[in-house]
Amino acid sequence: MLAGKSKIYHYLYVLALVVLAFPFHSRGAETTISVNQAQSESQSSPTEKKKIIHSESLDTEFKAMSENEPLGVETSSELETAQIFPMVKEVPLSQGSRLSLKDCINLALLNNREIRAKGQDVEEANQKFNETKILGLPVLDYEFLFGPAPRDVDNAVESFFSGDITLAERNKISLAIPLYAFGKLKFAQDLAKTGIEVEKNRKIEKENEVVLKIKQLYYGVLLAKDVEDLFEDADSHMESEIKRREDSDEPSDPIDLVRLKLFRYEVLNRLIESRKKKLLAIEGLKIQTGIGTRQQFSLEDHHLTPMSYEIKDFQYYLDASQKRNTKTKLLDLGVKATEKAFDLEKRKIYPDIGFGGFYESGNTVQSISGLTQTDDYNDPFNYKRVGVGVRLKGDINIPRYRAKVGQAQAQYFKSVISQGIANEAIELDLKD
Repeated sequence: MLAGKSKIYHYLYVLALVVLAFPFHSRGAETTISVNQAQSESQSSPTEKKKIIHSESLDTEFKAMSENEPLGVETSSELETAQIFPMVKEVPLSQGSRLSLKDCINLALLNNREIRAKGQDVEEANQKFNETKILGLPVLDYEFLFGPAPRDVDNAVESFFSGDITLAERNKISLAIPLYAFGKLKFAQDLAKTGIEVEKNRKIEKENEVVLKIKQLYYGVLLAKDVEDLFEDADSHMESEIKRREDSDEPSDPIDLVRLKLFRYEVLNRLIESRKKKLLAIEGLKIQTGIGTRQQFSLEDHHLTPMSYEIKDFQYYLDASQKRNTKTKLLDLGVKATEKAFDLEKRKIYPDIGFGGFYESGNTVQSISGLTQTDDYNDPFNYKRVGVGVRLKGDINIPRYRAKVGQAQAQYFKSVISQGIANEAIELDLKD
């Protein structure tokens, strides 16, 4: 009997270690998730179904959970967002409603809203680049004015307020074609291209983060299943041992019996907690993959399986991190962007050269009296004017120019220093 009691205590000690090492996200994660217990159990095979624990407290706890938690009801904000970003149905699922890890990752890369938002940032950067492609393209500017005008110019105020007015109109159309900007447009385009690369790398960084979350949730569900089996097996052994001691005629220590019951109560609580976290992880997969909380699915894998992986030397991982790390690429692009902005500020003192023309006209319904000049270039009411020419436009403000260049230079030096610090920190992070 002593050997059996020692075996049970050893078994409980192993269980305690497993509980302490249980890696799950808490409810303070990104999304508040509803619980739907019947989801995975209804799709499991008979051999996979779990044994029912004969405990009134456990059944009551799960019943209270199912009554208090909404069963996958989508909110209005989720429905509105779903209309804007509908689910992309381009991933061929390997087992229908049974999703493999690859299926979950592919669905997340297509449907995750955070990734889609980053895609819109890339599109915004592309449009900013299109905004800089103006060299040689005409720009049309127009203006049309309608309103009352006094008929007697010599007594304009009295004529206006006495009602001696007529309807006047003015029209002006101008056309400008940028020809040369002393390299400013080229630097602006290079800066916009760098912005596109930055947003693309940020999207890749977000995709990597989402893939990591998918793996954590997927393997977390599998770990929860294994831990649940372990707890149920432990509860079954303890229940049998408690019943054997209570039915046995042999004398037993009542303190040990109470301790054993307390251990079983703790195991039941841990079992409830592991089931809750498993359901939360399943709902988390729904959120991250973008399939909606009402969609029912199960996982293709049933248990965690060991994986063989060759651990290489430290230099291999350091070189790979420096080449592929998106944060390193973002720092490099940041240095490049601030350098282009610095060069652009230095060239803003140069003028812009362009070719342009205009046409404007003015008319009144009735004649105007008191005018001293009636030619097209002096008559303010009835005229027709046209002109073409080359425009040279610039702004020379030395104090402001030097301040702007100094700010851009400081930003460039700051990005270079930050890049050096980050590259040194990469090695320390890998060693940690």
